[in-house]
Amino acid sequence: MKIHETFKSNITYLLSKTVGELRGELTNILEKFELIPPHYGILIYLRENGPCVQQELATSLNIHKSSLGRLVDSLERMKLVTKKKAEDNKKEKWVNLTKSGTQISIEIEENITAMEKDFFKNLNLNERKTLRTLILKIHE
Repeated sequence: MKIHETFKSNITYLLSKTVGELRGELTNILEKFELIPPHYGILIYLRENGPCVQQELATSLNIHKSSLGRLVDSLERMKLVTKKKAEDNKKEKWVNLTKSGTQISIEIEENITAMEKDFFKNLNLNERKTLRTLILKIHE
């Protein structure tokens, strides 16, 4: 990514360019699986945390519950997750990753790891850790 000298001191511009390129790379990977970035978030969250109610997913991923419902429905149609009504509260729905959902999430993660290795090739391991720390600090 070439940055014109004019913009090298503008952190907002630099971050927006970087995020735009990363989003494009992520979108390209996910398109192979007919998924979009929010689907990826759901699959990874379920793989790491196990089954949960939709409200927990919505809160954890910062997605409005109606939007999350549509996303989960589409993943269910693809047979990547299952939904089940909670026994103690029929309004709550538990979402669980299927075997296929687990396999696809692992395959996506492998693709993303390869993409990140190339994208961040000019950063050594310590610089990558520092970048992650700084991004997390912004979101505190």
